[in-house]
Amino acid sequence: MLMRIMHNVMLVAAAMAATNSVAQQGFELDPSFQVGINSSYVASLEIMQNDKILISGFVNLSNNDLLNNRWSLRLFENGSNDGNFPDFPYTAGGGQITKWNNSFYVMAGQSVRRLDNIGFIDNSYIEMNIGPYFSALQGGDYHVFNDGRVLFSGQHLLDDPIRGFEGIYSLIWFSNEGYLDTTRVHRASNGRMFEFEAFPEGSVAEVEGKFLCSTQGTQYEGQSVGKVFRIHADGALDTAYQSPLSNFGWVQVIHPFPDGSALLGGAMKLVGGTDTLSLLKLRPDGSLDPEFQLLEHRINSFYAWYPLVNDIHVIEDGRMIIVGDFETIDGIERECIAMIHPDGSLDLDEFNGVLCGDFENQIIPYRYIKGITPAPDGSYYIYGAYHGYHDGTTNYPQQRFISRLYGLDVGIAERNALPPLVPYPNPGTGTFTLELPLNAPATLELLDASGRVVHTQLLRPGMYGHTVQSALPAGVYALRVREHGGAVRRGRVVVE
Repeated sequence: MLMRIMHNVMLVAAAMAATNSVAQQGFELDPSFQVGINSSYVASLEIMQNDKILISGFVNLSNNDLLNNRWSLRLFENGSNDGNFPDFPYTAGGGQITKWNNSFYVMAGQSVRRLDNIGFIDNSYIEMNIGPYFSALQGGDYHVFNDGRVLFSGQHLLDDPIRGFEGIYSLIWFSNEGYLDTTRVHRASNGRMFEFEAFPEGSVAEVEGKFLCSTQGTQYEGQSVGKVFRIHADGALDTAYQSPLSNFGWVQVIHPFPDGSALLGGAMKLVGGTDTLSLLKLRPDGSLDPEFQLLEHRINSFYAWYPLVNDIHVIEDGRMIIVGDFETIDGIERECIAMIHPDGSLDLDEFNGVLCGDFENQIIPYRYIKGITPAPDGSYYIYGAYHGYHDGTTNYPQQRFISRLYGLDVGIAERNALPPLVPYPNPGTGTFTLELPLNAPATLELLDASGRVVHTQLLRPGMYGHTVQSALPAGVYALRVREHGGAVRRGRVVVE
């Protein structure tokens, strides 16, 4: 018996060393975060000042109750539903959330609403259709200025004969109270305008204060434009910018850089081209950056109109995390999330083996990640429409719609690890106690000699003693507790 235990100890030591190296990788799933959403999609997510999470989309917390559909939801830090957050008329949502000072703007229906610091409707910002002169038709995107004013795209009806704005307009200015800004020149195009983004503050003088815009049309203010074009701060067309994109498809995300260049994600084609491109880079003059690799994104086993890149998050070293509707990139499996080098090439080391499960809406199976939001503690939230998430190491079928990934500094947290775990009784029968104070939920895992996770348990905060019941066969097991923020405590348990 003693020889068998010693042999197993040696195996577990090797397994723990291997697990240690894996655990120091960023972007592993934090299983202590789990939501109770059953359908249908999450469109946007923001972290509130009290570490609660405000989400927008179309979500349901039950399986069959259609009356329980919600356009917005507030979650606790562990993903559980905050029951003190009611639905409409106190809240609004459905689309993109933008944080502004201590408040939030959100796309709600075909217009934009402002929410207060706890996510309720801020009545000091009127519902846009209540004001004179404006009627919402088809919403697009919006930009919030530092003073709370809003620039809103789409296709909408203006009836302001005094100032000469009558008919359909695609880029419209609003005051910080929600009224049509009668001091501005509103702009028209022959197609609905969608995504647009401002160049960041501190950009080069050539683009400071300007915007990159996308459209379904072919003209803006009576002048011919491509799929993507640039406008001045007042909305006038910047004729010096000429992009090579045809009118095909959608631009889902625009990420401008301070030097005037920009990344574009979506489903796009070049003028005269036949390939559908999901990610590309344009130079400051609008031309295609020839040094940025154009990779092929494909979908093989689930439904989507086209492969799409829905969101781009650029990290400090210049690499970018992309999320969307895709299954392979240049033939290499990357399920809805990937890391791309600054030159456009695929990072082969990150997100290996990551898989998202299908969400079936009773008609067709599909899955996608809509966005990625960094959290103040260095972790990342991903969200969209999926059931199940495999982070390349472990499969977590209970994950759905929103997941939290450890940040890049998880290795630092582990190298500064706290003292080892000391369970008792040890050896024992598989039932043991851990004395471990926790301020946030943590996940306990037991691993066998091969490094396979054989038992998982959520440890709740506010408790000092935690009882673990594993019912495992005799052997030596590695014990691992993942705390919030990425710190990992380790130990071992002998089951007789």
